[in-house]
Amino acid sequence: YEDMPDFLNKEAKLHDPTGEKHWYLERNKTALMYGIISEAFAMEARGEGSFSDNAVKLHTDTNTGKPYKITSIELEPLFETGLNAIEKHKTVKTLPQKRKSKQRLLGAPMCRAIMN
Repeated sequence: YEDMPDFLNKEAKLHDPTGEKHWYLERNKTALMYGIISEAFAMEARGEGSFSDNAVKLHTDTNTGKPYKITSIELEPLFETGLNAIEKHKTVKTLPQKRKSKQRLLGAPMCRAIMN
């Protein structure tokens, strides 16, 4: 869901978020994945095992052997790491404007530069 869903106070479907925090974390889970990946690489660089083992270890509950839920407090530092990294790179320029439908593809400035 692009925006926080209105149904949070109503009956949710099977895979719908259960609350505002759950919706926010699901919406931004790329930050969590970035945090896990970057920390797993850092652990490997420090000689603390392989990248893949570390990545699994970072999001697995040692007591149950099952992955943490996305709302788990144990994942918050990894989420913050990823969110901070993404925020640093938000200076990316917006996507180029769509070309007019009648504009010829070879008439686009980029194509002329390539042809020259």
